[in-house]
Amino acid sequence: MAPSSVPDRPGKYALAPSSSGIVWPGPRKLSWAEAAPFGPGLDRPEPDAEAPGGDLILCFHGFPSTPLCYRLVEKAAKRRGFELAAPLMPGCGTVPCDILEFGYQDWIGFGTNLWRRLRPRWKRAWLVGTSVGGSVALEIAAAFAADAALAPNGIATIGSPVVLNALLRRGMMKSALLYFAGALSPLVPSMGAALPDPDRPGEDGDERWRGYLGTYTAFSHSLQKGLRSLERRLPAIRAPVLALHEVRDRMIDPRNARIIADEAGGGGKAIFLDMGDAGHMRHDLLLYDSTRDRAWSAIMDHFDAIREAGAGPRGRMD
Repeated sequence: MAPSSVPDRPGKYALAPSSSGIVWPGPRKLSWAEAAPFGPGLDRPEPDAEAPGGDLILCFHGFPSTPLCYRLVEKAAKRRGFELAAPLMPGCGTVPCDILEFGYQDWIGFGTNLWRRLRPRWKRAWLVGTSVGGSVALEIAAAFAADAALAPNGIATIGSPVVLNALLRRGMMKSALLYFAGALSPLVPSMGAALPDPDRPGEDGDERWRGYLGTYTAFSHSLQKGLRSLERRLPAIRAPVLALHEVRDRMIDPRNARIIADEAGGGGKAIFLDMGDAGHMRHDLLLYDSTRDRAWSAIMDHFDAIREAGAGPRGRMD
């Protein structure tokens, strides 16, 4: 697929700057048209501050992926009365070398600034994140837990990490390489970086995935350090959390879902899906045809229950 141009139009793709002052994607070229951000405040107007909208779900994709998975559930969300906004996270959707400019803290800053801008325009707002996008969602929830005007009403994570390497503390080891990533990154910033073959055969919708292949040592190092802080701050979260995970996820240890559900201060629930003999990564549950409806219905049911109960900051129905 030929790269598509992202217009540099204020209010459409020019998002609030991240903590490093970078606007993404701005005038960059996308490698896939479906990688473009979408939703209120991204590719269409957001509600006026004087007339806030009803319910917004801000959705963060994983590393180094794109918002495509959320396009697949946008109509289902609308049927339940929710608007979706899904940004393109810094460094993604263009070419792999762009991700080398960013670390986990840049993603947090980017997501936090976008949330700070969008949250006041809605009566209720919710956070969903896939993989590292779920970690960002938890970071935002912890940061604004005590602020009634900016706290989320509910959160859902999909295959998200709060622990990668913690062999003694948790009995979990994602990769020994993470311990050396900081030293390696100046010498070997990436390994196997490439775009996927658009004509590759696929299974269960996996062939539609859009993102970068390879290992990115600097981001991995920043993620390992950042998640240790997030793990300690899970009790600060006050919004109810739903953590989804596949029982044999090949990317992130499924035990993360139980940690999130058990240690989040607002209460949580973990749901584990079993994909049987699936040969793909078993990671992005909204991408796969076999799990999309189950995973998204669980998230919608979680948010609906909170909404109907009138729980959480600014969550009571008018």
